[in-house]
Amino acid sequence: MSPILHIDKDALESLVAKKVEEKVKDKVKEERQKRVLEERKREALEKELSKKNSQLRHASEPKFFYKTKLNLDTGGGDEWMMTYSDVITLMLTLFVLLFSLSKIDISKFEQVKQSIDKDLIKTEQVSTTSFTVLKNKMTSIFDEYHIRDQVGVKLGQKGLKIRLSNNSMFDLGSAKIKPQMLPILKKVAESIKNSGFKDYVIEVDGHTDNIPVRNSKIYPSNWELSANRATNVVKYFISLGIPPSRLRAAGYADSRPLVPNTDAQGNPIPENQAKNRRVEILVERM
Repeated sequence: MSPILHIDKDALESLVAKKVEEKVKDKVKEERQKRVLEERKREALEKELSKKNSQLRHASEPKFFYKTKLNLDTGGGDEWMMTYSDVITLMLTLFVLLFSLSKIDISKFEQVKQSIDKDLIKTEQVSTTSFTVLKNKMTSIFDEYHIRDQVGVKLGQKGLKIRLSNNSMFDLGSAKIKPQMLPILKKVAESIKNSGFKDYVIEVDGHTDNIPVRNSKIYPSNWELSANRATNVVKYFISLGIPPSRLRAAGYADSRPLVPNTDAQGNPIPENQAKNRRVEILVERM
C-alpha cells in the first residue's frame, strides 16, 4: 500500500509567503542598487558637462557649444516580469493544493444551479408574456380605430416596436399631431402605463424620406422636422402622465430608410418614400 502524503496547510502557506517575501526583497534590493549606480553616473556626466561649459566661457578663441546627451533612463525594463511571474506561479501552486485538499458537494452545487436557472427562465417567461399581452392590446386599439393598415406592431429582442405612418400622424411638412390621432396615442400611453412594467423606457423616433424640406421657415431640413415630430409625441405622452425619465426622442431624417427611396437610376419611388415617412415608438425593458 502506497504511503499517504500529508501536507500541513499552515506550513505550506508559510513557505509560500516566505518565498514570495524573499523574491520581493531581492528585487527591491537589486532595483535600489541600480538606481544608486544610475544616480552616480548622472552626477558624473553633469559634472563633466559643467566643466566643459566653464572652459568654454573662459576661452579666448571663438566659443562653440558642446551638447552632451545625458542618459537619464532609470532602467527597469521588463525585469520585474520575472519576479511577478514567480509570485503568480507560487500563488497558483498554493491554490491548486488547497483545492485538492477540499471537497466539493456536488449535490448542493446542482441545487444552486437549478435554482438559478429556474429564476432566470421564470423572469424571461414573464417578460416575454408581458410584451405579448401589450402587443395584442396595441393591435386591438388600432383595429378599433380602423388604422391597422397604417400601423405595424412587432415584438423584438428588447421589447415592442410600434410603427406609425406619417400620413396618419402629421400633415405634409408639419410636426403637429393630427387631432384624430390624439385619442389613439392616449390609449397607447395608458396601455403602457397599465402593463405592469417596473423598468421600461419609451423611445420615439422620427423618420422622413429623402425629399428636402422646401419653403419652410420653421424647419430648415428633414433633421429638424423629424426631431420635432418625435418630440411632440414625447411631450404628449408626458402630459398623459408618463414620467419624463422614461422617455427619449430622436430624429433621424432620411438616414435610416426601411426601403430605398430611389431606384438604381436615381429616380424616386413614391410608394417607398411613403413607407419611409414614419414615427416609431419603441417600448423596451431596461
